[in-house]
Amino acid sequence: MEQGRVHARNTVFLGLVELFWGAGMNIISMSAILPVILKDLGASHIEIALVPVIASVGVGIPQLLSPKLFGGAGKLKLPLILLHIPVTLPLLAVSIMLYGGYGKPAAVILIAWAVHCASIGLVLPLWLSYMAKILDPSARGRAFGLIFFCQTLTGALGVWAASRIYGVSFDAARASVLFLIAFLTMFVGTFFFFGTKEESFEGVHETPYVSFRKLAEKYNWLIPMCGFRWILRGCYLIVSSFYIVDYMEKRHGASSAAISIGVFLLLSQAVASLALGRWGDSVNNKFPVVFSTTAFLVATVLMIFGSFTFSYILLAVALGIYVSSEFTTQNSWMMALPAPEDRHSVLAWHGFLNTVPQIAFPFAGGLIMDLYGMRTVAVFVSIFLVAALGLMIFLVPASREKKEVKTD
Repeated sequence: MEQGRVHARNTVFLGLVELFWGAGMNIISMSAILPVILKDLGASHIEIALVPVIASVGVGIPQLLSPKLFGGAGKLKLPLILLHIPVTLPLLAVSIMLYGGYGKPAAVILIAWAVHCASIGLVLPLWLSYMAKILDPSARGRAFGLIFFCQTLTGALGVWAASRIYGVSFDAARASVLFLIAFLTMFVGTFFFFGTKEESFEGVHETPYVSFRKLAEKYNWLIPMCGFRWILRGCYLIVSSFYIVDYMEKRHGASSAAISIGVFLLLSQAVASLALGRWGDSVNNKFPVVFSTTAFLVATVLMIFGSFTFSYILLAVALGIYVSSEFTTQNSWMMALPAPEDRHSVLAWHGFLNTVPQIAFPFAGGLIMDLYGMRTVAVFVSIFLVAALGLMIFLVPASREKKEVKTD
């Protein structure tokens, strides 16, 4: 009963953290707001294109430092809180510099964005490892679903607030306000971590750094799991980057119509985060991941045979389901398979090595889009999604194998 209360308490406070962080991250949303800010502040197309590249490299590369720096720490809460603070400080710096007119706006934003993303990369494996440590493994999926639901809910509020602040005439002062609100919400949200109770449900406190070679030798599922997750993330980045653009070009839709299609993604993402997390806890996390990937595949295949308004809506819903699975059941599955002492390194290596496909896939998709159009992009993505399904179904077990957690 006591552990149940600890799990419930931790879920609530983690959800409060994400309520604030969801709003803050989305008020300067990388896909919806930040490119528009840069464009209106005089950035070139090349500078705008650097936003996702910086995010991929900045978040990916530093992840490997996390288990090296903090894997030997018995207590993770204080390092986690202290690391969250520098994630927010670049946003405050941007706000001050834009308001004071210091430097070229695009350069100021991109430099701060790079520091912000690198800080996220350092804290991300520690954050995931901490959540895995303080949540009951048998109810982890439902907790992740609720936490991600909170983030999605206030994320929508953040985008709406940004649109209201943006107004009809945009300038550096309005951009300064957006970055200031993003800083304040994320900074305040960080301190809800203090409300969590650091109790290991699996009896493991230290998570020392382990090389990828040793992990791959110990866990024969590791490379296939990393492989299918890299493919899924790359395919998502391709499709999410171009399907709205394709809709506007082929349907001659206005921006408002395109945004309304994006609402379907957000709604399905919120609902699916709760449903998939509960499903994963009741059976296992493999089934919801297979389901979400299959839904992504079916919606993409339909784009090959005809681009109708309904097909774009269906694709948006499928993308929402995929995103929710990535943050709920995919993470739960990856956390459940290794021994607890190896989890931190597994998460860090996955994030570190995911940098290359996150850059390569969008560039490949953009090239195919320019040369052949969305239908060929759909063929390209569908082939890779079939490969991802094959890896997860045949090469990755549904639960931890006992022989893999034995110690020498």
